[in-house]
Amino acid sequence: MSSSITLHHLEASRSIAALWLLEWLGAPYKLIQYPRHPETRLSVDAAFSQKGLASVHPLGRSPALTDLGDDGQEFAVLETPNILEHLLRHLSPEHTKKRLGFEFDERSKRAQDVKFWLAFSEGGLMLHTLPLFYANKGKALTEEGTSLQEQAIARGLKVDLEWVERSLRETKAKGGKGIIQTLDGGFGPADFGAIFPLEFLSTIADNRSEAWRQNTGLNISPAIKEWLNEVRKDSLYRQAVTKESGEVVDFNKGQTYIGKLMRLNR
Repeated sequence: MSSSITLHHLEASRSIAALWLLEWLGAPYKLIQYPRHPETRLSVDAAFSQKGLASVHPLGRSPALTDLGDDGQEFAVLETPNILEHLLRHLSPEHTKKRLGFEFDERSKRAQDVKFWLAFSEGGLMLHTLPLFYANKGKALTEEGTSLQEQAIARGLKVDLEWVERSLRETKAKGGKGIIQTLDGGFGPADFGAIFPLEFLSTIADNRSEAWRQNTGLNISPAIKEWLNEVRKDSLYRQAVTKESGEVVDFNKGQTYIGKLMRLNR
């Protein structure tokens, strides 16, 4: 069966959320991959250059998706939550309903929970993690984590992490292992959206001192660490990571997807 969906995937990027979702849905799609610069680890395609990712959309950003409209015209879909919603709604409604156990667009709490987590993962978790990433990259973080900048960055993240942990505890009490309960008790769209920002944040925190984690309050809880470990064991997540070209991630050696981006894998 052919597909109108093409995922334009940047190496070691939040596009992994869409790739994992595509594997979970089990519907056909096309995959076009774009490498990062081997030294800077940035995308090699400048915005508005009409090259590579910038030929898909002028901004040249990933993830990006192309699809065919009802009028037969190709169009681009950008921004992670928008892409995940588009796939759940349009790629294969029967696959989505089979995996979710309900209609994605039904007027219910369970449908709204899925949509919330798709938006929250990017507009909450990722939004609050990026200042920490740039501060870390710019060597602006202190050893003890006591600067006003670090305290301001940590404030929103602590609330986000508490919300994730509460959600995981609630699901675990029902016999599930994901962020919200799914039909089969496994991982679902909420996990796909959250994996990149949570692994990103966890990696930065784990590479800081114990004093830094204590003073900022950014200790990654055992529940979240257990979730991260379970995700890395998931066959569909591994399948998604394996499909990506470039450096191979060897989970059996303790390597991680974010470690590939940050050049931490050994």
